[in-house]
Amino acid sequence: MSFNPLVCEDCNIECVFEQIGLLPSEAAFSNIGVSWKCPNCNKRSLDMCFLGLNVPKKDSCLNCGEVFQDNICQGCGETKTEEDEFFNAYSSKDEAIKDLYNIFNKGLVRRAFLIANYILREDLTITAAWNFKFSALSFLKLKEQALVLLKDALTAGAPEVLFLSCGNVLEELGRYQEAIEYYDKYLSLSHAKKKAVALSCKANCHIALENYGEAEKLFLASIEEDPNELNSYTDYINLLQDLEKWEKSLETIDRVLKLSLTTEQTNLLLEEKSYVYAELEDGEKSLNIAETVLKNNPKSVRAHYLRGRALALLGRLEEAQGEMKIVLELEPNHEDAINAIKMIEEVLVKTKPIQWKLI
Repeated sequence: MSFNPLVCEDCNIECVFEQIGLLPSEAAFSNIGVSWKCPNCNKRSLDMCFLGLNVPKKDSCLNCGEVFQDNICQGCGETKTEEDEFFNAYSSKDEAIKDLYNIFNKGLVRRAFLIANYILREDLTITAAWNFKFSALSFLKLKEQALVLLKDALTAGAPEVLFLSCGNVLEELGRYQEAIEYYDKYLSLSHAKKKAVALSCKANCHIALENYGEAEKLFLASIEEDPNELNSYTDYINLLQDLEKWEKSLETIDRVLKLSLTTEQTNLLLEEKSYVYAELEDGEKSLNIAETVLKNNPKSVRAHYLRGRALALLGRLEEAQGEMKIVLELEPNHEDAINAIKMIEEVLVKTKPIQWKLI
């Protein structure tokens, strides 16, 4: 029932979790299949269970939300005794919350959801438990069910930050106008702490709706709200590049590079800068920046590709060809590198001197 690891019937030892499968059923439930493998005989077993997607209530089953009769849930067969046993293993709610992802990643899906519901039954405002539930539902591709649960949770008194989560799910479902409405509900809260995030998410919805001018205004508002929110900058840079606003893109990249960044974040931004200079056909600057990235990360596929592109812009075709071959060594199916090699070879054939032979 996805509460404990399966035990191999033949070897009598605990099996190892392999993967989770999903068969969506009714709106309130989903069939979960968890695959286990015996480490001794390699026999595989499938553990099937119902996963209830309910807002926990004090007098109902934590797993599916149905009523109890004689200590047994009439919906899924869970007992009140089992509920208490799973949570009593923890000394505090904080300890239980920290363990939720670990439990889920071990294949104990139903146990993880039950513990999250146990926590929320006492206090619906514990955001960390809701975050776990919606991360898990997203992983299981239960977006429609997650949306229903989010709306029910907000009605029941869950924290208003779930307006933001609701917008995220609607955005993932491609329901952009509805997503904007939920982002607006969050932005209307006087005590909202993630307004920059909401503004950026709303901007991305407008991009999907091809409202590029509105999207640009929202990204600028997001950056003004929180000048250190990196995602707002990166999404804005992507929009500027799509609109071919290269100079403004460079200006924004330089602004972000002044923030406190990790080496990885810096390298990604430098790659964007090299790309912009390539689009502006400034091979020298594009090359210098790509080589700076490669000093920090010699296996960066994109930096090698950008270096090859810059070399081609400078007319150093054979070097560019060699760089594209490095890209294919790192990523054999890199289509841009494959096409680049073909184009370079065509140019080299045309420019190759004629070899005269005496007869």
